[in-house]
Amino acid sequence: MELPINITSLFAQIINFIIICGLLFIALLVYRDAKSRGISTTSALFWAIVSLLTLPIGLVLYIYFGRNEKTKKEQDEIKKNLS
Repeated sequence: MELPINITSLFAQIINFIIICGLLFIALLVYRDAKSRGISTTSALFWAIVSLLTLPIGLVLYIYFGRNEKTKKEQDEIKKNLS
């Protein structure tokens, strides 16, 4: 017995798939950006998860706070210059 194809249901599934792929892509971009700025793996993973779960708020928070986070190397340089 064949089930009838429901176009509306199929369309909704395609839209949901696209949205989920977009969320995962943005989380990956946030993670890669954080790692390229020298942020620790734990912090980079934290920002990726936050941006994934709370999009768009998480993405805005990362841009505002995460990109300004001092890396270990920068913190060591500041301490060295102050001594």
